[in-house]
Amino acid sequence: MPVRLCAAESLALVLPVSGTDHSHGNTMQRILNKLIKTYLNERPPALDMSDGTGDSMAAIKRNCAELFEKLTDKTSRKWVLALLYIANGHLDGAAKQLPKKEDPQTSYIHGLIQRRQGDYAQASYHFRVAADHPGLQAIAEALVANKDLHPVLRNFPGVLKNQQFNPAALTGIIQQVCMGGHVSLEPLIRKAQSVEMAALLRGLI
Repeated sequence: MPVRLCAAESLALVLPVSGTDHSHGNTMQRILNKLIKTYLNERPPALDMSDGTGDSMAAIKRNCAELFEKLTDKTSRKWVLALLYIANGHLDGAAKQLPKKEDPQTSYIHGLIQRRQGDYAQASYHFRVAADHPGLQAIAEALVANKDLHPVLRNFPGVLKNQQFNPAALTGIIQQVCMGGHVSLEPLIRKAQSVEMAALLRGLI
């Protein structure tokens, strides 16, 4: 004779245990937020290499150890390191973390490396290759949510295109700033770049 389950017992078989995956994800977000605060919010990365380098790659990797205990995907780990290496000026180290096979995420990070190096044409090329990057809307939303950046969005409406972030447009602005134009906006442009990179990092978790 088949065993009949009451409604509550039936639900228990199909519903996940409360808090299991949720708490795991929340823990990763908490750890990642600490990294973002340290490497992006408290000291927004320079627009070029004029500031030299920040923390060493070894120190960054140590600071990522707790996150990497939870983040099991090896490619995502490499992308996290690449982004934090770029933030600290270790561009060669960042490039070495990237897979040889191009995809939107890898192409986008290549674009960030080229932009920081001052090769704006090559950066824009990589951003065009990454046109299907799934995080462009999230970056746009993060920029709009930050009221400090509204002057940038008003003065340079091309940064947002069809409710998506346009990294090539930001690259053009960075090029102008690094060539002596819009100097007063440099702190805000650096902050916009930090928001961009933070959104990319959050998209990996």
